[in-house]
Amino acid sequence: MITSPPYLSNLNSMDPKIDRPVTKPPKPVYIWLLLGISLIFHTSAGFSKEASSGRASVVGNSLLYGTALYGPGIISLLEPDSPEVGVGLEMLIASGSFLGALQATKQYELDPVRTRLLIWGAYTGTAYGLGSLAFFDSEDTRTWAVPPMLLTPLGTTLVYQLTQNRDCFEGETDLLVTSGLGGLLYGTAIPYLIRPIEDLSSSLQQKIYVGSAMLAVPLFIWQTTQLIDRLDLHHISRGEATLIPLGGIVGGLYGAGTAHLFLHDRYPRLHVLSSMLGLPLGVYSAYRLTLDEDYTVGRATMIGLGAIAGAIFSEGLAFITQVEDSRIFAACGIVGSALGIYLVHNATQSQTGQAKAGSDQPIANAPTLPSGGGLPIQLLTIKF
Repeated sequence: MITSPPYLSNLNSMDPKIDRPVTKPPKPVYIWLLLGISLIFHTSAGFSKEASSGRASVVGNSLLYGTALYGPGIISLLEPDSPEVGVGLEMLIASGSFLGALQATKQYELDPVRTRLLIWGAYTGTAYGLGSLAFFDSEDTRTWAVPPMLLTPLGTTLVYQLTQNRDCFEGETDLLVTSGLGGLLYGTAIPYLIRPIEDLSSSLQQKIYVGSAMLAVPLFIWQTTQLIDRLDLHHISRGEATLIPLGGIVGGLYGAGTAHLFLHDRYPRLHVLSSMLGLPLGVYSAYRLTLDEDYTVGRATMIGLGAIAGAIFSEGLAFITQVEDSRIFAACGIVGSALGIYLVHNATQSQTGQAKAGSDQPIANAPTLPSGGGLPIQLLTIKF
Protein backbone atom coordinates (compact mmCIF):
# COMPACT_ATOMS: atom_id res chain seq x y z
CA MET A 1 0.00 0.00 0.00
CA ILE A 2 1.38 3.44 -0.95
CA THR A 3 1.29 6.04 1.82
CA SER A 4 2.29 9.69 1.77
CA PRO A 5 5.39 10.77 3.70
CA PRO A 6 4.79 12.09 7.21
CA TYR A 7 6.02 15.57 6.38
CA LEU A 8 3.39 15.89 3.62
CA SER A 9 0.60 14.98 5.98
CA ASN A 10 1.93 17.54 8.46
CA LEU A 11 2.01 20.21 5.81
CA ASN A 12 -1.55 19.38 4.78
CA SER A 13 -2.72 19.65 8.37
CA MET A 14 -1.06 23.08 8.62
CA ASP A 15 -2.84 24.37 5.53
CA PRO A 16 -5.88 26.36 6.70
CA LYS A 17 -7.69 25.67 3.41
CA ILE A 18 -7.84 21.92 3.97
CA ASP A 19 -10.30 21.86 6.86
CA ARG A 20 -12.24 24.91 5.81
CA PRO A 21 -15.91 24.02 5.14
CA VAL A 22 -17.19 24.46 1.60
CA THR A 23 -19.27 27.63 1.35
CA LYS A 24 -22.50 27.31 -0.57
CA PRO A 25 -25.02 29.97 -1.61
CA PRO A 26 -28.22 30.16 0.45
CA LYS A 27 -31.15 28.02 -0.69
CA PRO A 28 -33.30 30.94 -1.95
CA VAL A 29 -30.68 31.59 -4.64
CA TYR A 30 -31.30 28.14 -6.15
CA ILE A 31 -35.06 28.77 -6.15
CA TRP A 32 -34.70 32.05 -8.05
CA LEU A 33 -32.27 30.48 -10.54
CA LEU A 34 -34.66 27.58 -11.17
CA LEU A 35 -37.44 30.07 -11.86
CA GLY A 36 -35.19 31.87 -14.32
CA ILE A 37 -34.39 28.68 -16.24
CA SER A 38 -38.11 27.89 -16.47
CA LEU A 39 -38.86 31.37 -17.82
CA ILE A 40 -36.18 31.15 -20.49
CA PHE A 41 -37.42 27.71 -21.56
CA HIS A 42 -41.01 29.00 -21.73
CA THR A 43 -39.94 31.93 -23.92
CA SER A 44 -38.00 29.75 -26.35
CA ALA A 45 -40.80 27.15 -26.62
CA GLY A 46 -43.13 29.37 -28.59
CA PHE A 47 -45.89 28.21 -30.88
CA SER A 48 -45.18 27.63 -34.51
CA LYS A 49 -47.70 29.12 -36.92
CA GLU A 50 -47.23 26.36 -39.49
CA ALA A 51 -50.16 24.00 -39.90
CA SER A 52 -47.84 20.99 -40.01
CA SER A 53 -46.35 21.76 -36.59
CA GLY A 54 -49.37 20.20 -34.88
CA ARG A 55 -48.76 16.91 -36.65
CA ALA A 56 -45.04 17.09 -35.88
CA SER A 57 -45.80 17.51 -32.17
CA VAL A 58 -48.07 14.45 -32.15
CA VAL A 59 -45.57 12.28 -34.02
CA GLY A 60 -42.69 13.43 -31.83
CA ASN A 61 -44.56 12.71 -28.62
CA SER A 62 -45.60 9.31 -29.95
CA LEU A 63 -41.94 8.45 -30.46
CA LEU A 64 -41.23 9.67 -26.92
CA TYR A 65 -43.99 7.55 -25.44
CA GLY A 66 -42.95 4.49 -27.40
CA THR A 67 -39.40 4.85 -26.12
CA ALA A 68 -40.06 5.84 -22.50
CA LEU A 69 -43.36 4.15 -21.58
CA TYR A 70 -44.79 1.56 -23.94
CA GLY A 71 -41.46 -0.05 -24.78
CA PRO A 72 -40.28 -0.58 -21.18
CA GLY A 73 -43.82 -1.40 -20.07
CA ILE A 74 -44.36 -4.17 -22.61
CA ILE A 75 -40.88 -5.56 -21.96
CA SER A 76 -41.68 -5.66 -18.25
CA LEU A 77 -44.87 -7.61 -18.95
CA LEU A 78 -43.27 -10.11 -21.35
CA GLU A 79 -40.05 -10.63 -19.39
CA PRO A 80 -37.86 -11.74 -22.33
CA ASP A 81 -35.25 -14.39 -21.67
CA SER A 82 -32.27 -12.39 -22.90
CA PRO A 83 -31.30 -8.72 -22.76
CA GLU A 84 -30.81 -8.68 -26.52
CA VAL A 85 -34.47 -9.55 -27.08
CA GLY A 86 -35.50 -6.77 -24.70
CA VAL A 87 -33.37 -4.21 -26.52
CA GLY A 88 -34.75 -5.36 -29.83
CA LEU A 89 -38.34 -5.06 -28.59
CA GLU A 90 -37.59 -1.56 -27.31
CA MET A 91 -36.31 -0.53 -30.75
CA LEU A 92 -39.27 -2.07 -32.57
CA ILE A 93 -41.86 -0.49 -30.28
CA ALA A 94 -40.22 2.96 -30.47
CA SER A 95 -39.99 2.92 -34.27
CA GLY A 96 -43.47 1.39 -34.54
CA SER A 97 -44.90 4.21 -32.44
CA PHE A 98 -43.34 6.75 -34.74
CA LEU A 99 -44.51 5.06 -37.94
CA GLY A 100 -47.99 4.44 -36.55
CA ALA A 101 -48.43 8.08 -35.54
CA LEU A 102 -47.07 9.23 -38.89
CA GLN A 103 -49.62 7.08 -40.73
CA ALA A 104 -52.51 8.01 -38.44
CA THR A 105 -51.95 11.76 -38.87
CA LYS A 106 -51.95 11.88 -42.66
CA GLN A 107 -55.14 13.91 -42.58
CA TYR A 108 -54.32 15.66 -39.32
CA GLU A 109 -55.81 19.17 -39.41
CA LEU A 110 -55.67 20.29 -35.78
CA ASP A 111 -53.91 23.57 -35.13
CA PRO A 112 -50.76 23.65 -32.97
CA VAL A 113 -52.59 25.30 -30.05
CA ARG A 114 -55.20 22.58 -29.71
CA THR A 115 -52.50 19.99 -30.29
CA ARG A 116 -50.70 21.31 -27.25
CA LEU A 117 -53.81 20.76 -25.15
CA LEU A 118 -54.07 17.19 -26.48
CA ILE A 119 -50.43 16.52 -25.59
CA TRP A 120 -50.96 17.85 -22.08
CA GLY A 121 -54.02 15.62 -21.86
CA ALA A 122 -51.72 12.68 -22.63
CA TYR A 123 -49.23 13.84 -19.98
CA THR A 124 -52.05 14.13 -17.46
CA GLY A 125 -53.28 10.65 -18.28
CA THR A 126 -49.76 9.30 -17.79
CA ALA A 127 -49.45 11.08 -14.44
CA TYR A 128 -52.82 9.74 -13.30
CA GLY A 129 -51.82 6.26 -14.35
CA LEU A 130 -48.59 6.39 -12.40
CA GLY A 131 -50.37 7.96 -9.44
CA SER A 132 -53.03 5.25 -9.43
CA LEU A 133 -50.34 2.73 -8.54
CA ALA A 134 -50.53 4.11 -4.99
CA PHE A 135 -54.05 2.66 -4.65
CA PHE A 136 -53.01 -0.87 -5.62
CA ASP A 137 -51.08 -2.97 -3.15
CA SER A 138 -50.04 -5.51 -5.73
CA GLU A 139 -46.72 -7.28 -5.31
CA ASP A 140 -46.46 -7.94 -9.05
CA THR A 141 -44.03 -5.29 -10.24
CA ARG A 142 -44.35 -6.31 -13.88
CA THR A 143 -47.66 -4.46 -14.30
CA TRP A 144 -46.38 -1.01 -13.26
CA ALA A 145 -46.88 0.39 -16.77
CA VAL A 146 -50.39 -0.95 -17.37
CA PRO A 147 -52.33 1.98 -15.77
CA PRO A 148 -50.34 4.75 -17.51
CA MET A 149 -50.46 2.88 -20.85
CA LEU A 150 -54.26 2.76 -20.56
CA LEU A 151 -54.87 6.24 -19.19
CA THR A 152 -52.54 8.10 -21.57
CA PRO A 153 -54.76 7.68 -24.66
CA LEU A 154 -57.82 8.14 -22.45
CA GLY A 155 -56.53 11.56 -21.36
CA THR A 156 -55.93 12.56 -24.98
CA THR A 157 -59.39 11.42 -26.02
CA LEU A 158 -61.04 13.28 -23.15
CA VAL A 159 -59.31 16.56 -24.02
CA TYR A 160 -60.18 16.04 -27.70
CA GLN A 161 -63.86 15.70 -26.87
CA LEU A 162 -63.86 18.69 -24.51
CA THR A 163 -62.20 20.98 -27.08
CA GLN A 164 -64.08 19.75 -30.14
CA ASN A 165 -66.55 22.65 -30.24
CA ARG A 166 -64.32 25.26 -28.64
CA ASP A 167 -61.84 27.62 -30.23
CA CYS A 168 -58.43 27.43 -28.62
CA PHE A 169 -56.08 30.39 -28.36
CA GLU A 170 -52.45 30.57 -27.33
CA GLY A 171 -52.74 32.64 -24.16
CA GLU A 172 -55.84 30.77 -23.02
CA THR A 173 -54.01 27.48 -23.48
CA ASP A 174 -51.14 28.72 -21.32
CA LEU A 175 -53.57 29.67 -18.56
CA LEU A 176 -55.23 26.25 -18.63
CA VAL A 177 -51.90 24.42 -18.50
CA THR A 178 -50.54 26.50 -15.63
CA SER A 179 -53.81 26.16 -13.72
CA GLY A 180 -53.45 22.38 -13.87
CA LEU A 181 -49.92 22.63 -12.52
CA GLY A 182 -51.20 24.95 -9.79
CA GLY A 183 -53.84 22.39 -8.89
CA LEU A 184 -51.12 19.77 -8.56
CA LEU A 185 -49.23 21.99 -6.10
CA TYR A 186 -52.29 22.82 -4.01
CA GLY A 187 -53.54 19.25 -4.05
CA THR A 188 -50.21 18.09 -2.68
CA ALA A 189 -49.94 20.88 -0.10
CA ILE A 190 -53.45 20.63 1.40
CA PRO A 191 -52.94 17.21 3.06
CA TYR A 192 -49.65 18.49 4.49
CA LEU A 193 -51.56 21.19 6.37
CA ILE A 194 -53.74 18.60 8.12
CA ARG A 195 -51.69 17.51 11.12
CA PRO A 196 -53.49 14.20 11.95
CA ILE A 197 -52.54 12.77 8.55
CA GLU A 198 -48.97 12.36 9.82
CA ASP A 199 -50.18 9.79 12.35
CA LEU A 200 -51.51 7.48 9.63
CA SER A 201 -49.55 4.71 7.97
CA SER A 202 -47.21 5.56 5.12
CA SER A 203 -49.34 3.68 2.61
CA LEU A 204 -52.48 5.57 3.62
CA GLN A 205 -50.66 8.90 3.58
CA GLN A 206 -49.49 8.21 0.07
CA LYS A 207 -53.04 7.46 -1.05
CA ILE A 208 -54.31 10.70 0.51
CA TYR A 209 -51.65 12.86 -1.13
CA VAL A 210 -52.11 11.29 -4.56
CA GLY A 211 -55.90 11.38 -4.33
CA SER A 212 -55.88 15.03 -3.28
CA ALA A 213 -53.68 15.98 -6.23
CA MET A 214 -55.88 14.03 -8.64
CA LEU A 215 -58.97 15.89 -7.43
CA ALA A 216 -57.35 19.33 -7.37
CA VAL A 217 -56.01 19.31 -10.95
CA PRO A 218 -59.39 19.08 -12.77
CA LEU A 219 -60.98 21.37 -10.18
CA PHE A 220 -58.43 24.11 -10.85
CA ILE A 221 -58.74 23.71 -14.62
CA TRP A 222 -62.54 23.94 -14.40
CA GLN A 223 -62.34 27.02 -12.19
CA THR A 224 -59.92 28.64 -14.66
CA THR A 225 -62.30 28.03 -17.56
CA GLN A 226 -65.05 29.72 -15.53
CA LEU A 227 -62.81 32.73 -14.87
CA ILE A 228 -61.81 32.91 -18.53
CA ASP A 229 -65.48 33.03 -19.55
CA ARG A 230 -66.41 35.53 -16.83
CA LEU A 231 -63.49 37.91 -17.47
CA ASP A 232 -63.49 37.35 -21.24
CA LEU A 233 -59.87 36.20 -21.39
CA HIS A 234 -60.24 33.95 -24.44
CA HIS A 235 -58.05 36.24 -26.55
CA ILE A 236 -55.49 37.02 -23.87
CA SER A 237 -51.99 37.32 -25.29
CA ARG A 238 -49.24 34.89 -24.44
CA GLY A 239 -47.32 37.68 -22.75
CA GLU A 240 -50.19 38.43 -20.37
CA ALA A 241 -50.76 34.71 -19.84
CA THR A 242 -47.09 34.45 -18.90
CA LEU A 243 -47.19 37.40 -16.53
CA ILE A 244 -50.22 36.16 -14.55
CA PRO A 245 -48.78 32.81 -13.36
CA LEU A 246 -45.41 34.51 -12.91
CA GLY A 247 -47.10 36.88 -10.48
CA GLY A 248 -48.50 33.86 -8.68
CA ILE A 249 -45.07 32.28 -8.31
CA VAL A 250 -43.56 35.50 -6.98
CA GLY A 251 -46.54 35.92 -4.64
CA GLY A 252 -46.04 32.41 -3.31
CA LEU A 253 -42.36 33.07 -2.69
CA TYR A 254 -43.22 36.35 -0.96
CA GLY A 255 -45.72 34.54 1.23
CA ALA A 256 -43.19 31.94 2.30
CA GLY A 257 -40.54 34.61 2.84
CA THR A 258 -42.86 36.76 4.93
CA ALA A 259 -43.75 33.81 7.13
CA HIS A 260 -40.06 33.07 7.57
CA LEU A 261 -39.44 36.65 8.71
CA PHE A 262 -41.86 36.29 11.61
CA LEU A 263 -41.62 32.57 12.41
CA HIS A 264 -38.03 31.76 11.43
CA ASP A 265 -37.77 27.95 11.20
CA ARG A 266 -40.79 27.24 13.41
CA TYR A 267 -44.21 26.06 12.22
CA PRO A 268 -43.38 24.87 8.69
CA ARG A 269 -47.07 24.36 7.96
CA LEU A 270 -47.67 28.08 8.41
CA HIS A 271 -44.93 28.72 5.86
CA VAL A 272 -46.79 26.54 3.36
CA LEU A 273 -50.12 28.15 4.20
CA SER A 274 -48.66 31.63 3.77
CA SER A 275 -47.27 30.63 0.38
CA MET A 276 -50.65 29.24 -0.66
CA LEU A 277 -52.30 32.54 0.30
CA GLY A 278 -49.65 34.63 -1.42
CA LEU A 279 -49.97 32.82 -4.76
CA PRO A 280 -53.54 33.98 -5.59
CA LEU A 281 -52.69 37.50 -4.40
CA GLY A 282 -49.78 37.53 -6.86
CA VAL A 283 -52.04 36.25 -9.64
CA TYR A 284 -54.57 38.98 -8.96
CA SER A 285 -51.89 41.68 -8.84
CA ALA A 286 -50.46 40.56 -12.18
CA TYR A 287 -53.95 40.43 -13.70
CA ARG A 288 -54.55 44.03 -12.61
CA LEU A 289 -51.36 45.04 -14.41
CA THR A 290 -52.61 43.49 -17.67
CA LEU A 291 -55.70 45.73 -17.58
CA ASP A 292 -53.65 48.90 -18.03
CA GLU A 293 -50.83 47.80 -20.35
CA ASP A 294 -49.99 45.24 -23.00
CA TYR A 295 -47.30 42.62 -22.43
CA THR A 296 -45.40 40.52 -24.91
CA VAL A 297 -43.79 37.23 -23.95
CA GLY A 298 -40.42 38.93 -24.05
CA ARG A 299 -41.48 41.74 -21.74
CA ALA A 300 -43.13 39.37 -19.23
CA THR A 301 -40.02 37.20 -19.27
CA MET A 302 -37.74 40.17 -18.69
CA ILE A 303 -39.89 41.27 -15.75
CA GLY A 304 -39.50 37.80 -14.24
CA LEU A 305 -35.77 37.83 -14.89
CA GLY A 306 -35.62 41.28 -13.31
CA ALA A 307 -37.18 39.86 -10.17
CA ILE A 308 -34.62 37.07 -10.15
CA ALA A 309 -31.69 39.41 -10.77
CA GLY A 310 -32.86 41.75 -8.02
CA ALA A 311 -33.26 38.93 -5.53
CA ILE A 312 -29.89 37.40 -6.34
CA PHE A 313 -28.17 40.81 -6.19
CA SER A 314 -29.59 41.68 -2.78
CA GLU A 315 -28.91 38.22 -1.38
CA GLY A 316 -25.40 38.41 -2.82
CA LEU A 317 -24.78 41.55 -0.80
CA ALA A 318 -26.00 39.78 2.33
CA PHE A 319 -23.78 36.81 1.49
CA ILE A 320 -20.72 39.04 1.08
CA THR A 321 -21.33 40.61 4.47
CA GLN A 322 -21.39 37.06 5.93
CA VAL A 323 -24.89 37.32 7.36
CA GLU A 324 -25.86 34.12 9.15
CA ASP A 325 -29.52 34.83 9.91
CA SER A 326 -31.69 33.26 7.19
CA ARG A 327 -34.38 35.88 7.82
CA ILE A 328 -32.03 38.52 6.42
CA PHE A 329 -31.77 36.53 3.19
CA ALA A 330 -35.57 36.26 3.02
CA ALA A 331 -35.98 40.01 3.49
CA CYS A 332 -33.28 40.76 0.91
CA GLY A 333 -34.93 38.44 -1.59
CA ILE A 334 -38.32 40.12 -1.20
CA VAL A 335 -37.01 43.69 -1.38
CA GLY A 336 -34.53 43.00 -4.17
CA SER A 337 -37.01 41.15 -6.38
CA ALA A 338 -39.65 43.86 -5.89
CA LEU A 339 -37.11 46.49 -6.89
CA GLY A 340 -36.08 44.41 -9.92
CA ILE A 341 -39.69 44.06 -11.04
CA TYR A 342 -40.27 47.80 -10.69
CA LEU A 343 -37.15 48.80 -12.61
CA VAL A 344 -37.60 46.35 -15.49
CA HIS A 345 -41.33 47.09 -15.75
CA ASN A 346 -40.64 50.79 -16.17
CA ALA A 347 -37.68 50.20 -18.49
CA THR A 348 -39.79 48.10 -20.90
CA GLN A 349 -42.90 50.27 -21.03
CA SER A 350 -41.90 52.00 -24.28
CA GLN A 351 -41.38 48.64 -26.00
CA THR A 352 -45.07 47.74 -25.77
CA GLY A 353 -46.60 51.13 -26.35
CA GLN A 354 -47.86 50.14 -29.80
CA ALA A 355 -48.71 46.51 -29.02
CA LYS A 356 -52.18 45.28 -29.84
CA ALA A 357 -54.22 43.82 -27.03
CA GLY A 358 -54.51 40.08 -27.24
CA SER A 359 -51.57 39.41 -29.53
CA ASP A 360 -47.79 39.36 -29.43
CA GLN A 361 -46.82 41.71 -32.21
CA PRO A 362 -43.29 42.78 -33.15
CA ILE A 363 -42.56 46.15 -31.62
CA ALA A 364 -40.33 48.72 -33.21
CA ASN A 365 -39.37 51.77 -31.17
CA ALA A 366 -36.25 53.07 -32.78
CA PRO A 367 -35.11 56.48 -33.94
CA THR A 368 -35.10 57.04 -37.67
CA LEU A 369 -32.92 59.21 -39.85
CA PRO A 370 -33.82 60.54 -43.27
CA SER A 371 -31.85 59.11 -46.16
CA GLY A 372 -31.47 61.97 -48.59
CA GLY A 373 -34.92 63.12 -49.59
CA GLY A 374 -36.52 59.71 -49.39
CA LEU A 375 -38.20 57.67 -46.71
CA PRO A 376 -36.68 57.27 -43.22
CA ILE A 377 -34.48 54.25 -42.61
CA GLN A 378 -35.21 52.27 -39.46
CA LEU A 379 -32.04 51.83 -37.43
CA LEU A 380 -33.16 49.28 -34.83
CA THR A 381 -36.00 46.83 -34.43
CA ILE A 382 -36.86 45.25 -31.11
CA LYS A 383 -38.91 42.09 -31.35
CA PHE A 384 -40.04 39.69 -28.62
